[in-house]
Amino acid sequence: MGDDDAHRSAHAAESLGRALRARPHWIALGSGAWLSLVGQLLARSPADSLHGSHRYFGFDFLSFGSAARVLLARPAALYDTGALSRAASAWLGYRVEALPFANPPLFAAEVVPFALLPFAAARVAWCACAAIACWVAARTLAPSARRGALAVGLLAFPPFAILIGAGQSTWLAVLFTSLAAAFVRDDRALSAGACVGALVYRPHWFLPMLVVMTFAARRGRARLVLGALGVSAPVCAASYFAAPDAWRAFAAFARDVLPHFKEWARFQTATGVGVRDFYRVLFPGAGAARDAASLATIGVGLCAGALVIARARPPWAWTFAAGSALTLWASPHVSAYDWTLIGPPLLALWESDERARSLVLGLAALVGLGVVALTLSDWQIAVLGRGLHLPTIVLSYVTYVVVTSAAAGRRPS
Repeated sequence: MGDDDAHRSAHAAESLGRALRARPHWIALGSGAWLSLVGQLLARSPADSLHGSHRYFGFDFLSFGSAARVLLARPAALYDTGALSRAASAWLGYRVEALPFANPPLFAAEVVPFALLPFAAARVAWCACAAIACWVAARTLAPSARRGALAVGLLAFPPFAILIGAGQSTWLAVLFTSLAAAFVRDDRALSAGACVGALVYRPHWFLPMLVVMTFAARRGRARLVLGALGVSAPVCAASYFAAPDAWRAFAAFARDVLPHFKEWARFQTATGVGVRDFYRVLFPGAGAARDAASLATIGVGLCAGALVIARARPPWAWTFAAGSALTLWASPHVSAYDWTLIGPPLLALWESDERARSLVLGLAALVGLGVVALTLSDWQIAVLGRGLHLPTIVLSYVTYVVVTSAAAGRRPS
């Protein structure tokens, strides 16, 4: 791919970034914060009956903490929604129906320290850790940026706001990938691998990030892989031997439930922003043909993007950005808050090349707008029963721009 093609694909994003940089920061960032707030409120209105626990702040965290409490009491029931709801009700002090737990038992074990606290204290501690982790990630990858600008930008970034509001766990991946990228930047391959290994609680992030960081590393790739395996293998082994019943329950859940998780009646709204969600919103009830089309789209796009990056061998920050965008785009289960993971690579690009900053700012704004557009899909489903899923379209454009710019070794003026 030539430089002219990359320039054309990135023109809209870079133009948006230049427009934002030409105006006072508080206008753009304040608008982002308001859009995030309004988007979250409106997104719940068409389908607020998803489950009763949506009435309070941090509903996803309740699922994590309840799973941790079940893991301590009865590991074999970790994926029993009845047991989770009873644990959630006991934790809250009133009856509530918890979301099912869809993560490996290892993740439930990581949440145990929070689950030992009263719910209100645990929720505050979880959100505080999320904010601190994202701040550490931002300061690690963009040390020259002004602290005030970083703080306001973080608060105004819609995926981060949704992450905090839902009580989600993406902040752990943000922290580990940021530290791994910083170690790759400093040629500390073994430490980078150890940070990647810490992502093993989410296999669909761990394996792609291992590939991305290995490509991004300039030297010591064998040490990076060794570091990742040196952390992930013992942790998984210890987790299995500590709770084998939970792992057997997870195997059954992954085989019987997880492939059709979003087809469950309580997940019929547009809760995701990935390629599968685009086809699910556009062709509800199409079944196997729809799933085959989404998998074909993901396969072709992922292979094409990976091939382009492998041939171009761009600098580490561009490799990190392109690999992260492709990972998010191709993930079978990706939600709005997961796009917080695009923040670290964008910060790495901001820090590594001053001439790319307009493009970076434009891409960040587009990610925010794409996430807020989730509201429009919810309303289309509520009124028409189907819809054109705008978040996937916008975020696909962001991924395309990042990959083509990285492949061209682009340095915008």
